[in-house]
Amino acid sequence: MTERRSASPKPYAEHSVSSSTVEPRRVAVVYHYFALYRAGIIQELAHESHNRYVFFSDQKDMRNDGIVMYEFPTEIQHVALRNAHLGGAWIWQRGLVSVALSREYDTMVFLGDLHYLSTWVAAWCARYIGRKRVIFWTTGWHRPEYGLMGWVRCRFYHIAHALLLYGQYGWQMAIQKGFDPEACYIVLNSLDWRSQLRFRRTPSTADVNTTRLALGVDPTVPMVTCVSRLTAKRQLGLLFEAAALLKGQGIRISIVLVGDGAERDHLQQLAGESGLDVVFTGAVHDEARLARIVQSANVTVCPGMAGLTAVQSLTYGTPVITHDDPDHQAPESEAVLPSVTGELFKRNDPVSLAAAIVRACTKPMLSDAIRQQCYHMVDERFNPVYQRHVIDGAVDGLRASETIRAARRAVQTSMVIGGYDE
Repeated sequence: MTERRSASPKPYAEHSVSSSTVEPRRVAVVYHYFALYRAGIIQELAHESHNRYVFFSDQKDMRNDGIVMYEFPTEIQHVALRNAHLGGAWIWQRGLVSVALSREYDTMVFLGDLHYLSTWVAAWCARYIGRKRVIFWTTGWHRPEYGLMGWVRCRFYHIAHALLLYGQYGWQMAIQKGFDPEACYIVLNSLDWRSQLRFRRTPSTADVNTTRLALGVDPTVPMVTCVSRLTAKRQLGLLFEAAALLKGQGIRISIVLVGDGAERDHLQQLAGESGLDVVFTGAVHDEARLARIVQSANVTVCPGMAGLTAVQSLTYGTPVITHDDPDHQAPESEAVLPSVTGELFKRNDPVSLAAAIVRACTKPMLSDAIRQQCYHMVDERFNPVYQRHVIDGAVDGLRASETIRAARRAVQTSMVIGGYDE
């Protein structure tokens, strides 16, 4: 990747090609481990791309924060690596350098985490010894970064020919740091969209009432949900504070938390002390049941980072509330547009969150217009078809601007051919 030093940027990679000269590439995709929520994009790359993707990771890593692993079927090639934890976030992936030097692959896509020391070595070897195309798949910058760490991060990313960035915010930070915009691809994020579409439907009032009653929730009271691991960084206690404020104003809401985690006992204690209507379902991996719960809620609330919870909620037509501070957000929060696909509140402010809940819950819950706006956000961008076209464009060496336009057209075509276009 080259730095942008003039008004006329240099070609960003020696592999740069036009769409008419693309040849299939042999691509190694390297992650620490592949979580179950990656199923959609893994299957998309393996089955739909003109390139050949092989996946490398440690699938037995015990330090995965309770994340469920994706089990690779026999028809998708997966090669095991071993993660050696060196303290804190530092990792060395045993066997990776050999892959980087292997002649079997001409392109390497690495999880772009600078704490993975083996990636520094393997990526350098792949590019400068193996003459491979090197791509980092990464969030990039969560917030402006200066000093030594800012310098180190830039040096790390410059090993790669191109960056696959999760969102617009990370892309803007990259451009400010002098990276070539045509080598920075906004890849976004997704869940198993093709499978989820089978469960998407507009529920009737009777459907909503039935689901709520099964959860032990009063059907006449607005229902707020969050599907997430119950960890401190989710800041779900802030949701309880907002609910308590609303209760003091005579406004009742029911909260349904789907998931499990270290904070569950603490949250149950808080709910009991506050006298709030909170249901803890525990972890739910049945997508049909998850769809019913999310579709029966007025709104999903993500008090901390929005993450893929937001994408899942919008997939099923339910708007999302999250905070407004991009320096402390996940890239998926970019899918939440105020008064379109959800609402924003002032970070760490329960009063502001309470007001956002009221705004969301006073809108007609079964409004087809609201659901369609939520669907559109996911169907246009936050899905594995879009991601696959962006990743293929980066692998093939196409310009980022050309790739993004092509990806959007491809998704629209896929929706129509697949019968998803309503």
